[in-house]
Amino acid sequence: MSLVQLAGVMVMLSSGFILTAMLWGAALAYLLDGRFRAALLTLGACGLLALFGFIHSVRPEGGIYLPWRSGSQLPYHWLAAYWSAALLVYTLGRRSRRAAGRAMV
Repeated sequence: MSLVQLAGVMVMLSSGFILTAMLWGAALAYLLDGRFRAALLTLGACGLLALFGFIHSVRPEGGIYLPWRSGSQLPYHWLAAYWSAALLVYTLGRRSRRAAGRAMV
């Protein structure tokens, strides 16, 4: 591996890709286990982390920032996307609980 490739990998790792993968993996594992509340909280946390650039940073160097000083609307779009996914998980969790309650009757 050349020095340029190594530098590219280091930038990618520092831009929150590992943290993003861990959080997405956790949310998926919670969904598969039927732990909808934990998945909802994980996706909500992803939204907040994306808002401040800890994951999905809009800066080329991958740094964190205050969203109102980022010069971009993209952090707010990430927040809306993650919270929309969390709302979907909440809805699916409620429907799943209702269906399980009807099955027991």
